[in-house]
This record gives sequence, structure tokens and C-alpha cells, in this order.
Amino acid sequence: MASYRSSCSQTNMEGKSFNAGRSAGSRLSCCQLDATSWKMTMTNKIRRPVRFTADTLLRVRQMAAEGNSSIEIAKFMGSTSASVKNVCSRHKIKIPRRHRLSKLVAYLPASISTELHRKAVDFQTSASKLASRLLAAIVASNIYEAVLDDKD
Repeated sequence: MASYRSSCSQTNMEGKSFNAGRSAGSRLSCCQLDATSWKMTMTNKIRRPVRFTADTLLRVRQMAAEGNSSIEIAKFMGSTSASVKNVCSRHKIKIPRRHRLSKLVAYLPASISTELHRKAVDFQTSASKLASRLLAAIVASNIYEAVLDDKD
């Protein structure tokens, strides 16, 4: 029987080729040898737990439909934002993009600014967030005239 030569260059931890100790009649390459017929000094690959089961994938779909970002979904799943984006891409789940907030600067007299800050403390929020919420409510309700009431 002719010996079978493989072009595989894998070596064990001692630097010896796996092909070196094989019997001449064996037609298996080193990558095909099983642990019973060949002593290999290799570590077993550790398999990571599957985070995205059918149930969790359904929850990802629901959270994406609710408008949650990939970061929020990842925190819920105990995963990373990148893996959530990857899974969503593979399963054609659309994650909503956050709209950037535009910056608006308002100059207020000191007395009004102080009162706005006091009210913000009452609402347990920042003055900036309170002002944003007030302006958003005015715009959404279209009550500019009622709020301004400039009849003088």
C-alpha cells in the first residue's frame, strides 16, 4: 500500500505534524482523524449559548415595532447592539432610527428663567426638558394664540 500524503500542515502543540504519526495505510487526512485513532493535543471549542431563540426573536420583533432602539433591545437581551443589528438584518426586522433633535436656543429674562427652573424641580426634570415638553405641547395642540394672548 502506498502511503497517503496530505497537504495539510496542521501541527500539535509540540510542533509535530499530525500526518507524521499516521499509519501508511490510512487514507484519512489529519483533519479527518478522530480522537480515538489519533492522540491530538487540541482544546475543545467552547460553544456560546444561543441568545436569540425563537421566543427572544419574537420579543425583538415586538420591541422593534414599539420603537425601541438596538441599544435598548440589547440591554433587555443581555447582548450587544451590534449583535442585535446583525440578527435584525438577517431576519429582516426593521429597527427604527432615532431622529436627531434640532437645537433651539431661547433667551429668557432672569426672572422667567428662575421660575422655569423652580417648576422643573417640582416636576423632577431639568429646565431644558421642561421647556421642550411645553413647546412640544403647544405645537401639538396648535394653541399658539391662546398661550401668547397678545391683544394689547
